[in-house]
Amino acid sequence: MLEADPAGARFEDRTAGQTPGQIFEGRLRGVGPHLAIAAVYLLVLARLGLSGPLHWIVAAIYVASWISPPRISSVLLDALPFALFGAAYDLLRIARRFVVARGVEVWRPYWFDLVVFGVGPPHNRRTLNELFVQHHWPLVDFITGLAYLSYIYAVLGFAVFLALVDRTAAGARRIRALGWTFFGVNAAASLTYLLLPVAPPWYAASHGFGPVDPTTPASPAALVRWDELVGVPYFHHFYARASDIFGSMPSMHCAYPMILFLFGLELRRWRFIVALGAFQLLMCFSAVYLQHHYVSDVIIGMLYALLGYSAERLLSGRDAVPAAP
Repeated sequence: MLEADPAGARFEDRTAGQTPGQIFEGRLRGVGPHLAIAAVYLLVLARLGLSGPLHWIVAAIYVASWISPPRISSVLLDALPFALFGAAYDLLRIARRFVVARGVEVWRPYWFDLVVFGVGPPHNRRTLNELFVQHHWPLVDFITGLAYLSYIYAVLGFAVFLALVDRTAAGARRIRALGWTFFGVNAAASLTYLLLPVAPPWYAASHGFGPVDPTTPASPAALVRWDELVGVPYFHHFYARASDIFGSMPSMHCAYPMILFLFGLELRRWRFIVALGAFQLLMCFSAVYLQHHYVSDVIIGMLYALLGYSAERLLSGRDAVPAAP
């Protein structure tokens, strides 16, 4: 039996004795302030030169969640952190010059990886990124490209999966927790990009260790090989829209599957957990193999995911969430 929806129960208490028409009319009367806030939000961003569809989606969710029935409102609120993530990522365009003005780490991340994770004799030591520049294979290019292709879609797909396998109140809380953990980890990473910008391995290989050029376009790096293999310039177009190239540390490509793995453990479906663990390892390898991240970026990205997950459980009190049926 499905558990009762707490939000729905509260809504029913507030609207007892009212007809559906009266309920809807009451919500319409109160929607004015929400429309005003959404309009101000969009106008301010338009003045800043940001008017992408994600900002409109955030505004629409904010308004629609107020006038919608409880079930639909709950779904919209579940989607809100994912929309906010996209909107916040777009806002990084404004901060790009500020990031470069503060100075970008180029040499020290490379040197750290060379010393701690490098391979080869001391006189010819190389980072793993440099090793994979010389040694790469079409099949591995294809598999790692698929992993990079799926990293955001995997999070959205996992949220849908949670909604399908656990329709209890605990399942609803887990979906909400996933969304806000995802947003919180991305917010922490964005703050790190602003305070401690780090150039990715491909930038150091292409432009050296001198002063950074803020006009440098984002690069798909070794993912150009995937585009050539499949004959579709997907990553060329994807990275052409990137808002910031100096965000190598932490690696969100490795943080996302780590978040999925941690939430997957709650389901106690061991084959599924093994699959998520394998996806995590593949993504970590892909990030280094494709020249997008240093090994240290990968480790710190996983640490951000673990801290975000732990913080969510601590703040929400989800210490004893039952496994999905």
